[in-house]
Amino acid sequence: MQDFGAYWPGTYPGFVAQINEFFRRAKSEMYTLNGSICRGKSGVLDDFHAWALVYKSGACDPNEPGAKQFYNEIQTAIDWVSDCSTPTSPIDTGCP
Repeated sequence: MQDFGAYWPGTYPGFVAQINEFFRRAKSEMYTLNGSICRGKSGVLDDFHAWALVYKSGACDPNEPGAKQFYNEIQTAIDWVSDCSTPTSPIDTGCP
């Protein structure tokens, strides 16, 4: 089962382990624009975009099929619940 993008068979069993792994990854420099997965990739807008791309597929390719739609869906969800703009990183707390 995969919740919150934390899938590794047997490694993250249950809600608590998976949500903790989700937050660990959101804070990890590896999932940023300059992290090891996205460094040097063109078309990546900021740390939030990098995180979303890696979260979706494990890669950092804004041209991957469905990548733009996935990012747009996240932006739409943020618009539904907030008057804030899309954050620039997954741990941006600048807007309540």
